[in-house]
Amino acid sequence: ELVVLDRNGEIHIVDKKDRVLDTYPVPLGAVLKAGDGDSVRAGQSIAKWDPHNTPIFADCKGRARWEDLVEGKTYKQEKDASGVLRTMVIEHKGDLHPQIVIEDKDGNPIALHPIPEKAYVEIENGAPVAPGTLLAKTPKETGGTDDITGGLPRVTELFEARRPKEPAVMAEV
Repeated sequence: ELVVLDRNGEIHIVDKKDRVLDTYPVPLGAVLKAGDGDSVRAGQSIAKWDPHNTPIFADCKGRARWEDLVEGKTYKQEKDASGVLRTMVIEHKGDLHPQIVIEDKDGNPIALHPIPEKAYVEIENGAPVAPGTLLAKTPKETGGTDDITGGLPRVTELFEARRPKEPAVMAEV
C-alpha cells in the first residue's frame, strides 16, 4: 500500500512512448491503487483519500511516544457515533504542547509531529510506526452561514460615496 506523503503530489498518465496524456493532483494521505509503471484502464480508480480530514503521517520508522498528552488537560476520550472511544486533543493553555515523538530503537527522538486542537490521535502510545503510518487526523472545518452575512457590512461600505475626513493628494499630475 503506497501512501502519498507529499503535499503537492501528482499522478501522470503516460502512453507507451512516455508522453504525458493526463495529470491528476493527489492530496497528502491519498492511498495509491496503482503503482509506478502499472497499466490502467479508462475510468479505473487510481487513488483514494479522506476528503473530510487532514491527516498527520509518520515520515520515518520507529516507535511513537505521546508527549504532553495529558488526559483532562490536553486531550479527552469521547465516543463517536459508532461507539468507538477516540482521543481528541482539546484547547489548552500553559506549557503543554501535545505532540507525537518518533523515537529510534535506543529512545532517541527522530521526528516531532505537533498535534493541533480538535485533532483525533489515531495511534497508541508506544506503538511501532513506519513511513505512512497515520498518527492523527484533524476534521476539516465546514463553512457556516455566517460567512456571507459577515461580509455584507463591508460590501455596503464599498458602495457608499463618502468624503474622507483628512483627504490627501497621492500624486500630482
